[in-house]
Amino acid sequence: MGFCVGLTAALLLLAALGLAALGLSWLRQRETAKREAFQELAARRGWSLTITKQTLGRPAILRMTTRSGTHWQAEARRLATAGTGSNTIIQTTEFRSEEPKWPDGLLLVGPALPAGTDEMALQMLDALDGDHGRTILSRVIGSDLSQDLGGLKRLQNDAGLTVLASGDPGQRVDLPELTRLLSNWTPVVAGEKGCPIVILGEDGLRVRLRHGTSNADRMERFIDFSHSIAKTIERR
Repeated sequence: MGFCVGLTAALLLLAALGLAALGLSWLRQRETAKREAFQELAARRGWSLTITKQTLGRPAILRMTTRSGTHWQAEARRLATAGTGSNTIIQTTEFRSEEPKWPDGLLLVGPALPAGTDEMALQMLDALDGDHGRTILSRVIGSDLSQDLGGLKRLQNDAGLTVLASGDPGQRVDLPELTRLLSNWTPVVAGEKGCPIVILGEDGLRVRLRHGTSNADRMERFIDFSHSIAKTIERR
């Protein structure tokens, strides 16, 4: 009896090890396939590709850049951090371009405010007044972006998006066309995180998604979408 029990335990251990090996092999194959898909995309579109792993608290970055013309880059970032009792994964996808820009102002267009936002909160948000107003804004665009947006005022728009500007964006942007373009984006993540955020200022254009992009087809669609936004702005 003891021999049979020992043999069964050994067989179960071998089976578990075999399954673990198969799982690791599948993960390696999947990562290789993803990398090859991005390499094919970069070659087909004439872009440069750089992939770095997470090290010493720095995020893992997949970066695609142009090789000619106006400089732009698109990055998918992933940072895993260990906390008390749980791990946190922070992911973003962002497109940056030197052009177009708005040297005399700053414009932010993001997802709609949370449902049920009361009038007092809206008044605080209108002038980014105090912690409450910034807390609301951080829920929409993320805490890292909301810290650097002083001097903005909230503007009404037909698309129901959150629009903040330091001046009259109509002097630089066809705002109805821009909000229409953003409203037509098909998200891959539900809620605010799936909605693009556009920032236009003196440093150029930024388009951000508050989630990662590990799929080459989705990255290509995001980059093409960001170029559409740039062209819409440039037409004004």
